[in-house]
Amino acid sequence: MTGFAPILTAVLLAAPVPGEKPKIPQGATPTIAAVAEIDKDAGTCTLRTTAVKLVPVNREVAVNENGMIVKKVVTETRTVTSTQDQKVSIKDSAITDAEGNKVAEEDAWKRLTPGTTVVISADGNKVDPGYLAAFKKETLVLQPARR
Repeated sequence: MTGFAPILTAVLLAAPVPGEKPKIPQGATPTIAAVAEIDKDAGTCTLRTTAVKLVPVNREVAVNENGMIVKKVVTETRTVTSTQDQKVSIKDSAITDAEGNKVAEEDAWKRLTPGTTVVISADGNKVDPGYLAAFKKETLVLQPARR
């Protein structure tokens, strides 16, 4: 019974607060991107995103039907990964950290280095804090100007 008390304590400490339900984030899910390059003179930053798509592919197979081998075309779903670069105007974007604190443009330029991960608003609006809870507080959140 000696090992039971620490386990019970851990379970009680990890339990959610009664009556408190986790809030589902609202709004569009933000995009995670990596800084590919910066051009401070032009005021832009190139961000690289990776997309995963399911693509239907037709494939011919040999099938035994009633003792005869026949060829049939079957459709399979394959996963295809692609990357895309997007140039974003830093001077025209609202920039915060993952806690929602405004970040000055000059401070953002110091932190925007190739390879840095940033969060981009998918719809130009503020990103819901529920999504941002998954990131370190110093993660930059870009809200590009709508065009």
